[in-house]
Amino acid sequence: MVSRQDRTRALMFVYDRLVASGMYEVQELEQDLTHLVLTDDPNHHLGASDLRRYVVACAPFFDTVAEFQVFCQEQTRQGNFVAPLLYKGTDHDPHKARGFVRMVEVSKAHRKNKSFKLYLSEQINEILHLRDNELAVCDLVGNDVVYFQASKGAEKESVIQCYGLVPVNLDYNHLSEAERQRKSLSDGPSRIYRIPEFLFEVTARDALQLIVHDRRSHLAVLNHTLTVEQASAEVEAELTSTAVAAFRGFKDEPAEALYHLRDDPQHST
Repeated sequence: MVSRQDRTRALMFVYDRLVASGMYEVQELEQDLTHLVLTDDPNHHLGASDLRRYVVACAPFFDTVAEFQVFCQEQTRQGNFVAPLLYKGTDHDPHKARGFVRMVEVSKAHRKNKSFKLYLSEQINEILHLRDNELAVCDLVGNDVVYFQASKGAEKESVIQCYGLVPVNLDYNHLSEAERQRKSLSDGPSRIYRIPEFLFEVTARDALQLIVHDRRSHLAVLNHTLTVEQASAEVEAELTSTAVAAFRGFKDEPAEALYHLRDDPQHST
């Protein structure tokens, strides 16, 4: 279990980055230290009816995976957007208290496992053995997930990192057909073994932005932005969509709607 002090440190880091973005009103930390609650800042939106409520839920901070899943389901049922967060921890934390654990840390015998024959030894050393809370987050948002990386002392600050967790393809052709059937083994992508692909990092100097990827299921992921101009193409597209929805008089002129959203948030048509 992640200590209360470490949970507080992680959530306060996320809290500070969200406040720094200037786009949200963030509530104080919940007593159970499992999640943050925030809403769109009304200064950035046309009216109260357009404001969205978000919940940043850190899966490893819940007592059980089932509790985390029920919590997310309930938030989604209430119409809130859920942004799951994972905890990477440090090398000094026990395996059960952190995520992003290399498969060979769990057992060095995996290096000789013939089922990984499609991969080089360097790749095998990189393979993660996902924890149940990591699998639960993948079930919610897919293979692109967000980790909080605790600081490793004064020389390295805490960060938020996004990774793509690519399923490892297992190959059991070294086993007989009878043995494969007896052990219910089949070739193909693994659920628990993944190769991490680094996507981006958010430092203490950056702001955070929540990006809604699936309005229907009310899922969101964390991304970063320093200013609107530095935002990624995906963020830009989301902002444009928001602007057109807010300034309906410019629905055929998305650039003009985006201008008003950026420079005159109180303007309405």
